[in-house]
Amino acid sequence: MDKRNEILDWAKKAFIAAMLSGYASEEGDGVPKIKTTDGYTTITCIEEGFTVVDRYYTMPRSTYSVGTTTIFYKGKPIWLMSYGGSYPKKVISFLKAALTKAYTTGSSVGCRGPQSCEEGDLLYINNCTSASFREMRGYEVIKSIETGRVLGYHEYWGGSLI
Repeated sequence: MDKRNEILDWAKKAFIAAMLSGYASEEGDGVPKIKTTDGYTTITCIEEGFTVVDRYYTMPRSTYSVGTTTIFYKGKPIWLMSYGGSYPKKVISFLKAALTKAYTTGSSVGCRGPQSCEEGDLLYINNCTSASFREMRGYEVIKSIETGRVLGYHEYWGGSLI
Protein backbone atom coordinates (compact mmCIF):
# COMPACT_ATOMS: atom_id res chain seq x y z
CA MET A 1 0.00 0.00 0.00
CA ASP A 2 1.39 3.41 -0.91
CA LYS A 3 1.71 6.25 1.62
CA ARG A 4 -1.27 8.20 0.21
CA ASN A 5 -3.66 5.26 0.59
CA GLU A 6 -2.30 4.49 4.06
CA ILE A 7 -2.91 8.09 5.17
CA LEU A 8 -6.46 8.05 3.73
CA ASP A 9 -7.26 4.72 5.41
CA TRP A 10 -6.22 6.19 8.78
CA ALA A 11 -8.10 9.41 7.97
CA LYS A 12 -11.30 7.42 7.38
CA LYS A 13 -10.96 5.78 10.80
CA ALA A 14 -10.39 9.20 12.37
CA PHE A 15 -13.45 10.57 10.51
CA ILE A 16 -15.74 7.83 11.83
CA ALA A 17 -14.45 8.23 15.41
CA ALA A 18 -14.89 12.01 15.18
CA MET A 19 -18.44 11.76 13.81
CA LEU A 20 -19.43 9.33 16.58
CA SER A 21 -18.10 11.67 19.26
CA GLY A 22 -19.23 14.87 17.52
CA TYR A 23 -22.39 15.81 15.61
CA ALA A 24 -23.87 12.32 15.22
CA SER A 25 -23.81 11.82 18.98
CA GLU A 26 -26.83 13.04 20.92
CA GLU A 27 -24.59 13.83 23.87
CA GLY A 28 -21.53 14.97 21.95
CA ASP A 29 -19.43 12.59 24.11
CA GLY A 30 -17.81 15.54 25.85
CA VAL A 31 -16.57 17.10 22.60
CA PRO A 32 -17.44 20.80 22.84
CA LYS A 33 -19.60 22.44 20.21
CA ILE A 34 -18.19 25.94 19.97
CA LYS A 35 -20.35 28.73 18.57
CA THR A 36 -18.04 31.23 16.86
CA THR A 37 -18.62 34.96 16.41
CA ASP A 38 -19.48 34.46 12.73
CA GLY A 39 -22.41 32.21 13.72
CA TYR A 40 -20.84 28.87 12.86
CA THR A 41 -20.76 25.91 15.22
CA THR A 42 -17.39 24.14 15.25
CA ILE A 43 -16.66 20.66 16.57
CA THR A 44 -12.98 19.67 16.61
CA CYS A 45 -11.78 16.13 17.32
CA ILE A 46 -8.19 14.90 17.36
CA GLU A 47 -7.89 11.21 16.51
CA GLU A 48 -4.64 9.29 15.93
CA GLY A 49 -2.72 12.38 14.76
CA PHE A 50 -5.53 13.66 12.53
CA THR A 51 -7.57 16.75 13.33
CA VAL A 52 -11.19 16.54 12.17
CA VAL A 53 -13.04 19.86 12.08
CA ASP A 54 -16.80 19.86 11.50
CA ARG A 55 -18.03 23.41 10.97
CA TYR A 56 -21.66 24.23 10.17
CA TYR A 57 -24.00 27.19 10.06
CA THR A 58 -27.72 27.04 10.73
CA MET A 59 -29.69 29.97 9.42
CA PRO A 60 -31.47 31.89 12.21
CA ARG A 61 -35.25 31.27 12.28
CA SER A 62 -34.82 28.76 9.46
CA THR A 63 -34.28 25.04 8.88
CA TYR A 64 -31.48 25.62 6.36
CA SER A 65 -27.86 24.79 7.12
CA VAL A 66 -24.51 24.48 5.38
CA GLY A 67 -21.17 23.14 6.50
CA THR A 68 -17.89 21.40 5.90
CA THR A 69 -15.96 18.60 7.52
CA THR A 70 -12.20 18.87 6.98
CA ILE A 71 -9.52 16.39 7.99
CA PHE A 72 -6.04 17.76 8.64
CA TYR A 73 -2.86 15.67 8.78
CA LYS A 74 0.35 17.28 9.98
CA GLY A 75 -1.41 20.65 9.82
CA LYS A 76 -2.49 20.33 6.17
CA PRO A 77 -5.99 19.64 4.86
CA ILE A 78 -6.11 16.21 3.20
CA TRP A 79 -9.86 15.57 2.93
CA LEU A 80 -13.02 17.67 2.74
CA MET A 81 -16.77 17.12 2.66
CA SER A 82 -19.28 19.93 2.09
CA TYR A 83 -22.97 19.61 2.82
CA GLY A 84 -26.07 21.74 2.86
CA GLY A 85 -29.84 21.60 2.89
CA SER A 86 -32.75 21.80 5.27
CA TYR A 87 -33.79 19.69 8.27
CA PRO A 88 -36.50 20.81 10.70
CA LYS A 89 -35.73 20.25 14.39
CA LYS A 90 -38.34 17.49 14.64
CA VAL A 91 -36.23 15.14 12.46
CA ILE A 92 -32.72 15.95 13.78
CA SER A 93 -32.73 13.17 16.42
CA PHE A 94 -33.69 10.64 13.74
CA LEU A 95 -30.97 11.98 11.41
CA LYS A 96 -28.37 11.62 14.17
CA ALA A 97 -29.60 8.07 14.90
CA ALA A 98 -29.30 7.15 11.20
CA LEU A 99 -25.77 8.56 11.02
CA THR A 100 -24.73 6.86 14.27
CA LYS A 101 -26.12 3.52 13.07
CA ALA A 102 -24.20 3.83 9.81
CA TYR A 103 -20.91 4.79 11.47
CA THR A 104 -21.11 2.06 14.15
CA THR A 105 -22.18 -0.77 11.81
CA GLY A 106 -19.94 0.11 8.86
CA SER A 107 -23.00 0.74 6.66
CA SER A 108 -22.16 4.38 5.93
CA VAL A 109 -22.61 5.24 2.26
CA GLY A 110 -20.66 8.23 0.93
CA CYS A 111 -19.55 9.15 4.47
CA ARG A 112 -23.13 9.85 5.50
CA GLY A 113 -25.93 7.53 6.64
CA PRO A 114 -26.90 4.03 5.50
CA GLN A 115 -28.61 3.48 2.16
CA SER A 116 -31.91 3.59 4.06
CA CYS A 117 -33.42 3.13 7.51
CA GLU A 118 -36.71 3.84 9.20
CA GLU A 119 -38.11 4.53 12.62
CA GLY A 120 -41.77 5.14 13.35
CA ASP A 121 -43.15 7.30 10.53
CA LEU A 122 -39.69 8.47 9.38
CA LEU A 123 -37.69 7.07 6.47
CA TYR A 124 -34.07 8.07 5.73
CA ILE A 125 -32.88 7.52 2.14
CA ASN A 126 -29.30 8.14 0.99
CA ASN A 127 -29.05 8.54 -2.79
CA CYS A 128 -25.30 8.33 -3.31
CA THR A 129 -23.82 8.59 -6.82
CA SER A 130 -20.18 8.30 -5.72
CA ALA A 131 -19.58 6.44 -2.47
CA SER A 132 -15.87 6.06 -1.78
CA PHE A 133 -14.00 7.93 0.95
CA ARG A 134 -11.74 9.32 -1.77
CA GLU A 135 -14.70 10.83 -3.65
CA MET A 136 -18.31 11.10 -2.56
CA ARG A 137 -21.43 12.81 -3.81
CA GLY A 138 -25.03 12.30 -2.85
CA TYR A 139 -28.39 13.54 -1.69
CA GLU A 140 -30.10 12.33 1.47
CA VAL A 141 -33.75 12.82 2.43
CA ILE A 142 -35.97 12.15 5.38
CA LYS A 143 -39.57 11.41 4.42
CA SER A 144 -42.81 10.71 6.18
CA ILE A 145 -43.69 7.07 5.47
CA GLU A 146 -47.40 7.82 5.88
CA THR A 147 -47.60 10.78 3.47
CA GLY A 148 -44.46 10.31 1.35
CA ARG A 149 -43.69 13.99 1.93
CA VAL A 150 -40.03 15.02 2.10
CA LEU A 151 -39.44 16.56 5.53
CA GLY A 152 -35.77 17.43 5.08
CA TYR A 153 -32.71 16.88 2.90
CA HIS A 154 -29.00 17.50 2.52
CA GLU A 155 -26.74 17.37 -0.49
CA TYR A 156 -23.13 16.36 0.17
CA TRP A 157 -19.93 16.11 -1.86
CA GLY A 158 -16.19 15.94 -1.35
CA GLY A 159 -13.22 13.65 -1.03
CA SER A 160 -9.45 13.42 -0.92
CA LEU A 161 -7.24 16.47 -1.38
CA ILE A 162 -4.08 14.36 -1.71
